[in-house]
Amino acid sequence: MKKMFLAVIVVVIFVATSAKATETESGDTAELNPAEVRLAGYYDTREQENSTMTISKSWDNGVGVWGFIDLWTARANSELDVDDEADFVSFYGESNITYAISKHWKLMMELNDGSAIAANLRPGLRYTMPLENGWVGVKILPYKFELVDQDPRPDPSGQVGLAWRLNFLEDKVFFEGFADLNWRYGDHQDEFYPFITEPQLGFNLTKNSAFLVEYRYSALNPITKEADEGWAFGYEYRF
Repeated sequence: MKKMFLAVIVVVIFVATSAKATETESGDTAELNPAEVRLAGYYDTREQENSTMTISKSWDNGVGVWGFIDLWTARANSELDVDDEADFVSFYGESNITYAISKHWKLMMELNDGSAIAANLRPGLRYTMPLENGWVGVKILPYKFELVDQDPRPDPSGQVGLAWRLNFLEDKVFFEGFADLNWRYGDHQDEFYPFITEPQLGFNLTKNSAFLVEYRYSALNPITKEADEGWAFGYEYRF
């Protein structure tokens, strides 16, 4: 996990510094499509803490990158044997690169990796609709390619996801989040569709900081089919 965390920091520094300013032919400097870096820390009502680092950057040629990494402590009722309950013991990361093919449509490639899953790659399409006070987007990832051999090999699967960002009260409040629904191909009895969503309400305290309230729901275990849910309260700083 330490190697993954270090790699993300390096990427963040590279993207942020490369996007700071662009020198024009006249010698002036102009900020073009600056990268955004968001750092947030949360307390989860399931007696667990986590921190999140998110980066996004776009270029004028239609290429864009976005990604995040979540670092988690052990839950209070966890059976993990850890020396310090404040230590981060698990992670999940997601990143994608997009290329605009029209005003609303983008080709995309998504990479997922985490402590509880094997690394995988998902190609697909993304549709984004600008709104007066934000945007809403849908991604369609029809197939998942496993990057690590697994035994037994998982069933082929796909995913459709919804993401949004809405601003209110002259940008003093924002509502954003995502919802991902997964499915498996083939003829399966007692079909199960893993689902996860995290809608979040943010209250901007300053230009660069916000107080966050987030509802977390996930139903990912095909054996128990039980939902795991809770609330998270946090603070975010944006660079």
